[in-house]
Amino acid sequence: MADKNKTPDVDIDRDDDDTPEYQDMILFYLSNGVKTLVLVWSLSILSLAYISFPPVIKIGNIEFEMPDQRPDTSFASAMLGTVLTSYGLNVSKGASSKKKNGDNGGGGQQTLIIKQPIEIITRKPEVIRVDPITGKNITNEGKLG
Repeated sequence: MADKNKTPDVDIDRDDDDTPEYQDMILFYLSNGVKTLVLVWSLSILSLAYISFPPVIKIGNIEFEMPDQRPDTSFASAMLGTVLTSYGLNVSKGASSKKKNGDNGGGGQQTLIIKQPIEIITRKPEVIRVDPITGKNITNEGKLG
């Protein structure tokens, strides 16, 4: 007789839910959903700043008093800029003119590309000093040359 408490050997098929590709897709949709919510919220706050409501709103026999309050739009505009930048849109002033002129906006910074192998050569710097009165060069010993 077979034992009733013994469980049969069954191969368990794992769902595709455990694969990293599916998890990446969930994170992609979740992050885009949060970005979209922040985008809608910031646009609504910025829009409400320009709408002026009447001082009293009447609905039937009920009156609602609306104080004149303007929301602070600095945080909402910062969030709007951040979300638009994450979508690849640049909303800063003069960004298109800097791209047209070839300026990277780095304040005098340069891009340095280093390829292997690196060889570092050091030497004593040559300093040329000029006497302000005579206009002649001054040597390292301090004599006019």
